[in-house]
Amino acid sequence: EMEVGGSTSLINKIHSSTSDGIYIAASLTSINTTQFHLVQGILHVLQGNSSPFFLWDDFRARFYAKVGIFVTDLSQTGLHELLNHFLYAASCLRQVQTIITRIQTIGNSYPTLKAFSTSASAWLAAFNVVADLVLFSS
Repeated sequence: EMEVGGSTSLINKIHSSTSDGIYIAASLTSINTTQFHLVQGILHVLQGNSSPFFLWDDFRARFYAKVGIFVTDLSQTGLHELLNHFLYAASCLRQVQTIITRIQTIGNSYPTLKAFSTSASAWLAAFNVVADLVLFSS
């Protein structure tokens, strides 16, 4: 129930009863960064590596963003929508790399599978070269 005239709203009452005085939008573990550093982190995960903002979860076989990433020019909703697409792509690339590694360890028993893994590995290597050029030229 909302009272008129500047009195406390229902949302404020709920918040004050559960928040211990901490504003809901404030993050205790806030990681302030720039778009530039965020893009660098994204390039690292697209190469299959963790970064200061993104970590690999071995159990779920996916990358995830650390809690509390904050970029001044982006809303939290917009930031997470954007990151989710890149993190999904990075997770898929990392899983492909894992499969390639497994195929390469079984030897030459399956020539077609070996040819596929060699081709996929070459594409991933080429992508990593491009990502390195972007990372190190900035």
